[in-house]
Amino acid sequence: MATEIIVRELCPTSTRQWLKAGAILVDIREEAAAQAVQIAEGEVIYMPIHELMDRYTELPNNKDLIIVCEKGLVSIDAAAFLQNNGYDRVYHMRRGFRHWVAKGYPVTGDTSGYEVSQHGCCGKHAHPH
Repeated sequence: MATEIIVRELCPTSTRQWLKAGAILVDIREEAAAQAVQIAEGEVIYMPIHELMDRYTELPNNKDLIIVCEKGLVSIDAAAFLQNNGYDRVYHMRRGFRHWVAKGYPVTGDTSGYEVSQHGCCGKHAHPH
């Protein structure tokens, strides 16, 4: 019987708190998207999804890792892959990079192709340990 992997998630607001507490954001978006606009807060490691399976051992296994993709769908699979490969402190950012931008959180680059709104995204979530 296969073991089910439960991928833990954080919203952008909780992600900001975790980054301030020392978590690392792992941006798995494709190169063109990642070069155009980047999250400008905390430590960010860029590792596109197509390289993740070959390079994942470059990621620290002793820190909280928050995986982010464009819309929050691919990051679920990437986080599950990391958990299957011995990474216990892995989370994915719900609704992805687009929601980070929509919240108006710090980025560098041109966000003109993104919708910005100040709607809430988070309820009460666990804080970093």
